[in-house]
Amino acid sequence: MTRNRLIVTTTLLILASLYLPKNSTAQGPPRGGPPPRPPATAHPPAGGTEGFRALPPGHHRIAHQGINYFFHEGRFFVQADGSFRDAVPPLGLAVPSLPGSARQVNIRGKRFFELGNVRYEKSGRGYRVVAIL
Repeated sequence: MTRNRLIVTTTLLILASLYLPKNSTAQGPPRGGPPPRPPATAHPPAGGTEGFRALPPGHHRIAHQGINYFFHEGRFFVQADGSFRDAVPPLGLAVPSLPGSARQVNIRGKRFFELGNVRYEKSGRGYRVVAIL
């Protein structure tokens, strides 16, 4: 079971590196290095990357291509080695709702929603990940 988790974690890291911008020309404040890592907590701290033991109430579990993702207030998580960690969502993953902090943008006459570094498109009864920014 540990080997499968290692494979899933490695695959997610490889996929994430493929979708991260190489030469960003996006406007806005520059992104600094990662924040200091806090110790593992019971619930995820905002913006933290360290593992934690439990997800807060109201999270959604979303199975996508054999992997369970967890979504709460615009953040994605995966479970690995008994704890939950931040994750980059794959393209095509659909979430049932977005928090009110999602920003609506119009691109070439199409309406999208952006939250954090993820762009969504309204799809059926939810929102589908269409780009990692």
